[in-house]
Amino acid sequence: MSFSSREDSLSSTNMAGGRLPTIFTWVAIVVFSGCQSAGRSRGTPTPATFSPQKRLEQAAGRAAVARTGTARHTDLSTTQNFHTASFASKGSPDEPLDSVEVQLVSDASDPSDASNSSDASLRLGDVEALALQCHPSIRQQRSRVDAARGRYVQEGLPFNPALQYQSEEIGNESSSGLHSVSISQQIVTANKLGIAQQVEARRVKVQQAQLELIRLRILSSVRSGFAAASVSQERFELAKQLVRVAEEAAETVEELVKAGELSEIAWLQTRVDVERARITAENAREQLLADRRQLAAAMGLEELPPGNLAGDFDQPLPEQPWEQLGAEILAQSPEVAAANEELGRTRWALRLACAAVVPNVTAQAGVGVDSATDDPFAVVGVSVPIPIRNRNQGNIRAARAEIHAASEAIDITRLSLQRRLANATGRYNVARLRYERLLETVVPIAQQTYSLALESFEAGETDFVQLLTAQRTLFNTRLDALSAFGQAKQAAAEIDSLLVQ
Repeated sequence: MSFSSREDSLSSTNMAGGRLPTIFTWVAIVVFSGCQSAGRSRGTPTPATFSPQKRLEQAAGRAAVARTGTARHTDLSTTQNFHTASFASKGSPDEPLDSVEVQLVSDASDPSDASNSSDASLRLGDVEALALQCHPSIRQQRSRVDAARGRYVQEGLPFNPALQYQSEEIGNESSSGLHSVSISQQIVTANKLGIAQQVEARRVKVQQAQLELIRLRILSSVRSGFAAASVSQERFELAKQLVRVAEEAAETVEELVKAGELSEIAWLQTRVDVERARITAENAREQLLADRRQLAAAMGLEELPPGNLAGDFDQPLPEQPWEQLGAEILAQSPEVAAANEELGRTRWALRLACAAVVPNVTAQAGVGVDSATDDPFAVVGVSVPIPIRNRNQGNIRAARAEIHAASEAIDITRLSLQRRLANATGRYNVARLRYERLLETVVPIAQQTYSLALESFEAGETDFVQLLTAQRTLFNTRLDALSAFGQAKQAAAEIDSLLVQ
């Protein structure tokens, strides 16, 4: 289209003398204070309705330019809590971005389409329960626990008796010799079976502690993935609203250019904003799809069940006292429990190695017959190894070294827990303080700045670029607060993985 010809055709029209605020700047308010529609927001005021056609009539004092449709949005001047602003998504991450507008209905055949079950939402508790039920790592570790229990039973079983047939002096004095049948039994001394069972009992407890540790790690991955995906979901919802508002604004500015109220530069600027909004929405959609796939993998599934993620953005971020958490973790962590059980196992292993010095006794008893005289006879025997060369000294030495290593492993585990806790707690506190500061101070200031810039623009005191700068600052500030909230939730998930739930 040629704006020069349009401006020539409109130059003869008598327009109002005052400066007309662009509808785009007023429409873009939706992005910052109420990007959600009435059906998508929690606690959002009822949106007002405006008609760009009516604005043109009032500003230009002439017949309105014909156009269809009305835009519904929420005024930025309405102060809302950040927890409830723009945080109730109904869209799907698979919604295509049309060249004109964002389509709100995606392909129903896509199993990952959240809109297929619009009445259902995936809550964190449901996702955790499904992960604990479906994740193969838990089933694998349970099998390892059962295997350890089997070895515990086996170590307590005594040796089986041995049945022996023996024939001697065959052919002596043309006889078939002496024939005997005997039973021998190895008798375990020094309570080796009981000690061996104690060794395996500690292995069972180590595997049980590993099962609890795997459960906590899965929950941590699920919670972190849920936080990332829910934040991406809200960011995608904001981006879709941004595209919708930018496209409506471009249409309105185009009409103002036709009416001679704005120059072609303003229209070109709105087109740039439309394309930037579409790029933002496309990136947000792809990030949401990636985060949903990562969450499904953390749950042990190939794909996430359909449904929107019900984020807890309306919940405050509590303080996490490091000292109290540190004491609780050292007392209840399954990692410390596993290290302690491993130390107990090595101590019992040393006792078993020392008991192995005492040899087992093999007893034998049987009966036989002399084929030459048909006289019966009895067979009785006892055998005991003589521990002269091998007194199990190598295994005893190794067991003592393992005790020392297991003792050091406990301290290493505690230091590792303290390091990870300090790192996660630090990131949590940084994100929490940043979120609270943005929510309580920066966002209100940015909102007030935008309101003043809008008033100044309407009064002709500032230009269009300054107003756009204030708008983008407010939008980016709200996104920063949303990102800080997600980072805090991910750090909190790491802290929870160190605790017994």
